[in-house]
Amino acid sequence: MLKKKWLMNFSSSYTGGGSRRLLETAKWFDKSNGGHFIIHQKSYKLIKAYSNNNVYYVVNPNRIRRLFNDGYYLQNILNVTGTPDIYFSYGIPVFYKIGKINWFHISNALSLTTHKIDITLIQRLKMILLKHRILNSLDNVQIISGDSEFSLNLLKTVSQKKLESIFFSVLPNGFNECEKKNVLHAVKDEEHYAITIGTFKYKKLSVAFHLFRFLQKKDAKLKKFIIIGNKDDLPNELRKNENVVVDIGSNRENLIYLLSNAEYYISASQIENSSIAALEGLIFSKSVVLSDIPSHREMLKDMDFEELYIDGMNDLFLVANFESNLIPPNIHSWEQATFKFYEILENYNI
Repeated sequence: MLKKKWLMNFSSSYTGGGSRRLLETAKWFDKSNGGHFIIHQKSYKLIKAYSNNNVYYVVNPNRIRRLFNDGYYLQNILNVTGTPDIYFSYGIPVFYKIGKINWFHISNALSLTTHKIDITLIQRLKMILLKHRILNSLDNVQIISGDSEFSLNLLKTVSQKKLESIFFSVLPNGFNECEKKNVLHAVKDEEHYAITIGTFKYKKLSVAFHLFRFLQKKDAKLKKFIIIGNKDDLPNELRKNENVVVDIGSNRENLIYLLSNAEYYISASQIENSSIAALEGLIFSKSVVLSDIPSHREMLKDMDFEELYIDGMNDLFLVANFESNLIPPNIHSWEQATFKFYEILENYNI
């Protein structure tokens, strides 16, 4: 596999979980024979150190081009690379048969359903358009992966096409083993707080704050609720609340410090493909309190967890924690998770 020519399109992945996947994938391929990566210009600083064997093609698609002429850059790049053995597209429809094997990765569950999900009208329209384009592109792909079984099943449910000829597999997210080792030996902050990551409407921050209030009744020392994200996106009742602290989370070391010292990682999200933030909360924080959605249950499936129902709230929540030196069998390091590229391709070729 490593001697094959890979062309990997991460051009829409310059923030959040997508940038994390790009970074870890670039690291892994650069240690081997390398790959060709299409990236957004905002991503170049993130991965430019991994250029020993990798080749990067930097593009800057604006919103109009993304909506109406996405993929405009592909032919110019193919004129340089030739036909790749594998074309891997992270969240971007495979508009035509680009490689000998064409591989689409579901990067966002919202691109397959927005039903009863709290998002802005503009985001809903964008996701509906993207869903239409993804479904129309399925005839061009031989492999489809997703961060979770949930996302794969979601695609199978919404597609009207016969998908028997497509090979489906989970390509999981991971955690950084060095960061985990550093956390085990770090000096702990004695201040008690809970933390959450993300400020999109579907993250349901008001619900997450109610969870925080409930947890305060159990732990009188729990004083702060730290929200990683943009303060302007917070619900009005949280912006001036004395218990709420907003951090933009731009520094990775600071983010890991905040996660590793948190009593609780909280997610009240309505939908996730498979949240890297929740995964890192599970790995680094003392406990997680998660909304009862399929991808959260999938992440916890090999762990003991409790179901939590709070009077006055209609939702069920999942509570879990594990000893600091014990990693559940379904949780992968990034090294293991990225090696899945090899395993998936090998299984496809059987």
